[in-house]
Amino acid sequence: LVSLQGFWSPDINWEKLGFQNYVYVFTEKPVVIEALKNSILLGLGVAVAGMAVASVLSYYVARRPGIVTRVVDNMAMLPATIPHIIMGVAFLVAFTPRPFSLYGTTTLLFLAYLAVYMPQAMQSSKFAFSQVSPELMEASRVFGAGELKSFVRIMLPLILPSTVAGVLILAVLTLVETNASVILAKVNNPVLGPTLFTLWYDGLVPPVAALSVVICLLNSAVALASLYIGRTLSRRR
Repeated sequence: LVSLQGFWSPDINWEKLGFQNYVYVFTEKPVVIEALKNSILLGLGVAVAGMAVASVLSYYVARRPGIVTRVVDNMAMLPATIPHIIMGVAFLVAFTPRPFSLYGTTTLLFLAYLAVYMPQAMQSSKFAFSQVSPELMEASRVFGAGELKSFVRIMLPLILPSTVAGVLILAVLTLVETNASVILAKVNNPVLGPTLFTLWYDGLVPPVAALSVVICLLNSAVALASLYIGRTLSRRR
């Protein structure tokens, strides 16, 4: 309702509700378009890269139990215990000085998001691998297939539905990340989280509500796509 009002008021005049805030956000605020584009690209990139790395780590954690794999597993899950804003400060301190000089770049945001959401990626990957019996891979190797071929021909098709769902959910989480983004993003390289805060601090509450509704609709569409793709791949499997 706030997104349809001309100004933020508890008194709702139903005759004056309209979509002017949506028009304003996307026509009068070019930073919103840039932030939306950057967030979508970062979300997809982090989701695909994160699930790829997590799948490899989860595979070896599940198939090569030992001290090293336990350490790797715990290290990958460690960011879940650290507030995102602290992670943002850590990446700022680590990668701003030379020789990196990455402050405000998309690369720094990508690395930070990848670290922040690695625990979620690991959980999705471990859930996918837990549904596949290790005897299938062992049988494949008995019949002469190497580990890589066994993974590609047997394991990958079986975990694909869960992996695709994990990619989409990870993209949703990355799209709305705010705490680390406030520390790491710059005005010339905006993402959605800090952009919402900027609009709020400028007193543009109805446009903030309009952009929030757009983000919610986008997230809902991705979540529904995740369910549909996962079920479709499961049936084909």
